[in-house]
Amino acid sequence: MPTTPVFSRSQTLRVRLAAAWMGVLTVGYTLLTAGYFWSDVLRFVGADRAMAVDSAGLAVHLEGNLWTVLSPWRVLLATLTAMLLGAGAVALWTRLPRARILAIIALWGLALPQVFWFTEYLLDWHDGNFLMVPVVAGLGAVAVPTALLFGRSLVRRFEGRDTLTGWATLSYGRARLVGSAIALSWVAYAGTQFMDQSYRLDSNLAWAGAFMAVVFGGLAVVGILRLRAWALWSGVIAALSLSLVPLAAVWTPYQPNVGYHLDGFVSGLASHPLQLIFWTLVPLVVVWIFAGPFLRDFIRKLREPQATEQ
Repeated sequence: MPTTPVFSRSQTLRVRLAAAWMGVLTVGYTLLTAGYFWSDVLRFVGADRAMAVDSAGLAVHLEGNLWTVLSPWRVLLATLTAMLLGAGAVALWTRLPRARILAIIALWGLALPQVFWFTEYLLDWHDGNFLMVPVVAGLGAVAVPTALLFGRSLVRRFEGRDTLTGWATLSYGRARLVGSAIALSWVAYAGTQFMDQSYRLDSNLAWAGAFMAVVFGGLAVVGILRLRAWALWSGVIAALSLSLVPLAAVWTPYQPNVGYHLDGFVSGLASHPLQLIFWTLVPLVVVWIFAGPFLRDFIRKLREPQATEQ
């Protein structure tokens, strides 16, 4: 059974400081994202503006061909992030088992990717001015508690059991396992990003792939937190699912919007079929970099009984 780790006085102080930082971050994050949703979309909602609802979310007409869209996935993700940041702060303060792992995943896997929401906002509304501010602020916000939690004296063990349900030891590296959870959080985040913009790529295959990436990526993160072997295979499914998005773009035309900054990014990185095929491989490569040794060990152990019988 998982047991509460015993820390020295200095270690306890650092964990408490990290918990306090995450508590403040939870409040700041909640206020900031609420302000973002208001400034980006909700302030335009009114009787004088046309509105529509589609697979991407609530669209509000601004002028000409310009619309602003509030995705339900962003609202759900923001709510989940605030809850997990708060849960991580409480878990650290009360020294619950695996509290540090929960905190790190919440910081690097959920909060940090959302920096791109604010860079997108600055591109669309402020012509990209101060674009590095959210990037630097986001990195600083997650780096401080990480440094407090993972000093040399605090990284010696992964709280709880030392195996993934008996089939693979953590000799490949605890950081690799936590990195797998963070990478899969980013895979799920990328799925939500596509669904936010799904009206620009009218493909049921791409939408289904993005949706499955969110579902299986989320399941994988939960499974890794519980040290379950199936979690890594759920991550492989998530990566394969996300690969369907650029694959569908090979034969489905991208629909640009005049004056939209994302169009320049897409045309620069995914305008040729070979580029799109390259992007289909990226999610799998990322997952394999972190989880590959565990997956290979799983396959090896499946083959061992067959080898014995022969």
